[in-house]
Amino acid sequence: MSDAPVAIAEERPDRPEVAELLRQSDAFAASLYPPEHRHMIDMPELLASNVHFFVARRDGAALGCMALVRTGPDRGELKRCFVTDAARGQGVGFKLLTAVEAAAREQAMRLIQLETGTSTRPRYASIAATGFTNAARSATTPTTGSASLWRRRCSAPRKETRRSQPPGSLRGRMHRRMRHSNWGAPMAAAVI
Repeated sequence: MSDAPVAIAEERPDRPEVAELLRQSDAFAASLYPPEHRHMIDMPELLASNVHFFVARRDGAALGCMALVRTGPDRGELKRCFVTDAARGQGVGFKLLTAVEAAAREQAMRLIQLETGTSTRPRYASIAATGFTNAARSATTPTTGSASLWRRRCSAPRKETRRSQPPGSLRGRMHRRMRHSNWGAPMAAAVI
């Protein structure tokens, strides 16, 4: 394992190395669930305009992936969440989720969902630790025999605002004077 940082970027899912990640993801799901309980989106769906696909890499090698699918005007769903065996336990999934959540906020999504199989129950604590709540406990959508639905609210993108000072304060009065005068203009160098 390299000490190089993990980089997350949006990429096309049809690149050969990324397609190999998806093949590994399919094989992993097939080892856990029968076909009727696997709801993977395929390549044409991943290439759709409502999908943003992210890949985690270290030293150029693909370690994991995650897709954000817009399912409504202010909603998205996580699909194709996968980290290779060699990269598990190193925070790669968390870094992918952090990047995907930032993308969801930028796209004004207020809610993201994740449906996961019950065979991944050991990972439920990790899912909950990232702010997801099990919909069976918090909404009317029940946990089925083979899947569990998780939801997470996204905060609105933060706007860059200038911290205002109370109007009567000395700093507030100085700030207004500076704004309405040339005091803040660069001074010419004095020649002596």
